[in-house]
Amino acid sequence: MSLNDNFIAIEPGLLHKGSSDDVLICNPRNAILNSISDLQYNMLDDYFRGFYIEQGGGVYNYNGGLFSLCPEGVLKSVTDYDGNQDWVDSRGIPFQITEKDQANTVFPNIVNCATSLVMINDAKHYYFYRKFHEHVPGVMFMEVARQAVYYHLYTHTEHQCGEITLTLDSMNSKFFAYAELMYPIELVVDDLADHQKANKPKHIHYRVSFYQCNKLLAVIDSKGAVIKLGTFKNIRNIDVPHGEWFAPLIRQDLTAELLQGSESTTVKLEQVSTDGAVFSIDTAVDFDNLTVFKVSLTAKMSFQAAVTSCCKVQQGYQVTFDELPSSEEHALLEIIKRAFIHSPEVALLEHA
Repeated sequence: MSLNDNFIAIEPGLLHKGSSDDVLICNPRNAILNSISDLQYNMLDDYFRGFYIEQGGGVYNYNGGLFSLCPEGVLKSVTDYDGNQDWVDSRGIPFQITEKDQANTVFPNIVNCATSLVMINDAKHYYFYRKFHEHVPGVMFMEVARQAVYYHLYTHTEHQCGEITLTLDSMNSKFFAYAELMYPIELVVDDLADHQKANKPKHIHYRVSFYQCNKLLAVIDSKGAVIKLGTFKNIRNIDVPHGEWFAPLIRQDLTAELLQGSESTTVKLEQVSTDGAVFSIDTAVDFDNLTVFKVSLTAKMSFQAAVTSCCKVQQGYQVTFDELPSSEEHALLEIIKRAFIHSPEVALLEHA
């Protein structure tokens, strides 16, 4: 389903994406829960309590009965998959099968709340539909689940976007049917972890269930650790040995410049290492006035190094860097991680 004026859009940054073109979910709402406990029931007002009938033992069921969107054999395969009967009983209900007068209900925030979302699927996504499909690609569900996990984490815990990231330990999927292109797909996120009192959980276990035409299509379980961004950056530090060269990936936001006296000249970067760089340029290079080599990746990341020598090589010119300060070496490695690939063609760097 394409995003239209009737659906609520989600800001890309909240899903750890950089563009709205990559956002695959919309219209977030708290889902009505299939079965709730005394604790959850007491958090509801009289209107929402009217959705439930007490079953005894501190259990309340939606409309007095548990819903099922698929044959018993499919539900059995879910419980056999992980032995979690509690999820079958207490999961969030997709709005596509609730009572009509509840279709636009905003269920309140209570303990172990579930999230309903609509999948954005216009069958022309630049990555998932590089070729024609007659069904929704299964790998697309994996990315949808990842985005839904981030949305649920930031909405139903006190973790703040920009302060943490999520490192996935595992993502397990179970598919029950093909998803058709022409019908809407709704997904529901349930929290399966036992941390009802944890406002900032250190670990998550979310299950994303996909529904279409009143049938369960798939479930995807995600387990992971919540890590502060500062800790994550320390974990992701890399150590590149001297003498290893890297070639740039095709990126329009990567630029390289020569600083020759007071003038700056843009060049084509061919390779880079912590020791130097190779570049090509149509004009002659003034070796005597060449002082600094600079590489930038977007407006936020840049690196520059003092040049000690420059010579002609087969691919153009090769500059040698002076010893890099630790801050500049770190900046270069951060750029290499994002925009370069290891190049084995060091033999090409022979003097012309």
